Amino acid sequence: MLRFYATLHWGPNVQVGRELAAAQASLKSTEASHTVMENKLFSEQCARANAETWAQQSSADRDAAHKANKFVKSREASLNVRISEMNVVVKSHHNMYDRLENRFQLALRSNEILTKEVNHDLVRWVKRLEKVNSALSSRLDPEALVLMVKGEFSFSMCSSVS
Repeated sequence: MLRFYATLHWGPNVQVGRELAAAQASLKSTEASHTVMENKLFSEQCARANAETWAQQSSADRDAAHKANKFVKSREASLNVRISEMNVVVKSHHNMYDRLENRFQLALRSNEILTKEVNHDLVRWVKRLEKVNSALSSRLDPEALVLMVKGEFSFSMCSSVS
């Protein structure tokens, strides 16, 4: 009977109130879902912004690395050219050294030959001077002395002078 009384007393408005309460609960649930979705959307947007920032930084780092790589390659090419030029210079210096070494060896051989000739001439000169010395000690005449110094004097002439 209470139910009947309540239905009579409140009437169809109670039904509307319940539907309103259910609609309000559904609205609150939807609003809560909406808030959760907004929070998820915000965190996804933040994550995307972070990813875009990271991608931009990575792209900038990649571009800087490419630029540094280009610089290193151009520097390497420049140094390779300089090394090649220096190798050419070194090779020419080696060739010049070899030519100078050959000239030096030739000059050394020529010098040895000339030294032997000079020594041989000096030995002959010393022998002549010794003959002159012996002639002076035996008191030869000046004409014989001149002939001895010139090397044209023979001792056979000396025996005929005595």
